[in-house]
Amino acid sequence: LGFVNLGTLYFTFTVVSVGAPALIQGLEARGVPLCRVMLVTALVYVGMIGVNATAMPAPGAPGRTAFVAANIFLSFLVGAAAPVLWTIQNLYVARCALKAACCRGDSESEVEV
Repeated sequence: LGFVNLGTLYFTFTVVSVGAPALIQGLEARGVPLCRVMLVTALVYVGMIGVNATAMPAPGAPGRTAFVAANIFLSFLVGAAAPVLWTIQNLYVARCALKAACCRGDSESEVEV
């Protein structure tokens, strides 16, 4: 299950990483607050942690198939959410730094991010 999870997560991460900046730009253009997007994508990590903190049922035990399916599905979701979360995080930090520089009166801080 470990290799399947990692393969699913990183394949999805690679594919979504290509379009994450355009997705974020589109969300911003529609007026979607990026703080909400960060919260939702962070909650995907919480779900994955919750599933991984649960003991896997023994082979043949009731609920094993559902557990494995949930594990793989959450790996997919984390792979899709991570590039969005990390890109927004970088954007957020850059904007905070620019705002702090503007408040300080730096002349080079007029660059828009």
